[in-house]
Amino acid sequence: MYFALLLPHLPYRNESRAHYESLLSLDPVQSNRLVTLWRRIGSLLS
Repeated sequence: MYFALLLPHLPYRNESRAHYESLLSLDPVQSNRLVTLWRRIGSLLS
């Protein structure tokens, strides 16, 4: 999944993070799913 490739860069690149969050905000349902996915992956990596 494309968004998974961006995961390692999100915490360090605020511009990218804000950009993709603004894109995701166009679709609240998809955004919630991706945020949940990001948090799960983040918790696994930490």
